[in-house]
Amino acid sequence: MEDVEYAQLYDSIVDSYDSGFAHNPGLLRLIEKINSRLPTSANILDIGCGTGNPVSSTLASSGHKVVGVDFSPEMVTMSQKNVPKGKFLVADMRHYEHPTTARPDAIFNVFASFRLRREETESLVNKWAGWLNPNGLLCIATMAADDCPQDRIENGYDPDGLCARAVRQRFMGNEFRHTMFTRRGWTDLLQRNNLEVVESWMEIFVPPGSMDTDDARFFYIIARKGE
Repeated sequence: MEDVEYAQLYDSIVDSYDSGFAHNPGLLRLIEKINSRLPTSANILDIGCGTGNPVSSTLASSGHKVVGVDFSPEMVTMSQKNVPKGKFLVADMRHYEHPTTARPDAIFNVFASFRLRREETESLVNKWAGWLNPNGLLCIATMAADDCPQDRIENGYDPDGLCARAVRQRFMGNEFRHTMFTRRGWTDLLQRNNLEVVESWMEIFVPPGSMDTDDARFFYIIARKGE
């Protein structure tokens, strides 16, 4: 699926997305863990913010300053409606440049990197690490290739064993081929960018049947930038 088609898909599900995915217990747990680690009035960057729920809305309600970015215009409009105190921008995360005057204390990327090639994700993690304040947190919600049913992986893993580039996953009635790092692949990528994994865990999420979406073994990562 091309980038424009991805954006159009997310435009089309803006009204139904939250009912299926905004109450994911694992994601709510991630937000709670991060919120307890943040300074007062922290700067938050939500990359791939979707509707603004639950990441931006929860953190803005806690008094933090939120900026969100998404490539779907309809999602950005909904984010601004759901989180009036936040600032939301239409942008492709691969090309977005964050102002150096407002370094984030935490960056979230929640279920928003599957469509990217391995090399694009590697480039983005390097960029995000550069934006973060020292001791800032990178918060990733994704799926790890080694947690997925292995019969969904087409063409196997890269030679280094750290990434699978075609993992079948059904989402909102559409079949996708996603790029997924392994757990070790994520740890390696983060460490190469001065980010230490503070905590990681996997939780199975079963979306409502009306979402026509595969069950998912979501992998959550909290990583801290070095001094």
